[in-house]
Amino acid sequence: MRFLVIIPTFDHGRTIEFAIRSILRQTYRNLRLAVVADGSPPHTHDLVRHFAATDDRVALHVFPKGAGNGDAWRHEVLSAAKADAVAYCGDDDIWGPLHLKALVGLLRDADFAHTRHVMIAPNLAIRAIDETPADPAVRRRMIDELWNCFGPTCAGHRMDAYRRLPVGWSPGPPGVASDLNMWRKFLSQDWVRVAHSPAPTTLKLASPERSGWDEERRTQESRLVHDLFLDRAMWRALGETLPANHVPVPLPTVVNHALAITRSEPPADKPARRRRSGRLKPAAWSPAGLWRRLTGRR
Repeated sequence: MRFLVIIPTFDHGRTIEFAIRSILRQTYRNLRLAVVADGSPPHTHDLVRHFAATDDRVALHVFPKGAGNGDAWRHEVLSAAKADAVAYCGDDDIWGPLHLKALVGLLRDADFAHTRHVMIAPNLAIRAIDETPADPAVRRRMIDELWNCFGPTCAGHRMDAYRRLPVGWSPGPPGVASDLNMWRKFLSQDWVRVAHSPAPTTLKLASPERSGWDEERRTQESRLVHDLFLDRAMWRALGETLPANHVPVPLPTVVNHALAITRSEPPADKPARRRRSGRLKPAAWSPAGLWRRLTGRR
């Protein structure tokens, strides 16, 4: 299954660097990445071109600022796509290394799919939304009400299903978010099969919660979250510690659980007393140290 990954971007600065890095580290390699620049500044273009120069899977599509969130530009890129399926990532979000592999499994027998919608707040609390339109009642609610339970970063769909829709990505009515407007186009079609995985495979760092932050602070946060979750033990720990029903878990709790996992399961190809190259040292993972690095407070 050939995937096209779309990152829509406008003005979130260098956070897109870590979104791109997380996509290019996927264990499922059959992908191409299209960055859809909706009136983005030149320094964003330069950053994306840096990746494109070293990885031919990356392409930059530059457009003037469009209506809404540049929805029409997404449709233009998809219309020329040769992929079998499409996934999305916010320009300030992070994918886990197994995210695309999870979507591949879901989309073998579905037209539209998503994994667990997981968010990390500025205070380091992580919570999830567990509703899914795979439940007919939730599907009906998303169509009838101004309500959504997952964003683009954890979602994907088949291209043959997208081409069957009467209308693809396009600016929505006032007050309706771009993603909900698009999801309704799938969910309102009776033939669309929906699949869902409860596994956390992505992290959303929501911009509205960080309004007033300067670019340096946002970049620092994105870098640290990206680097922490390079280790798959962090994703396993997140899945094992994250409660249901919107109940938050502190990030340091996830870090401690990941440390316990790595200590109890040493790499099989090296002596138990040695650590896999690239793993963060326990001191760097300590909850207190993590808190200081992210917040500047002791």
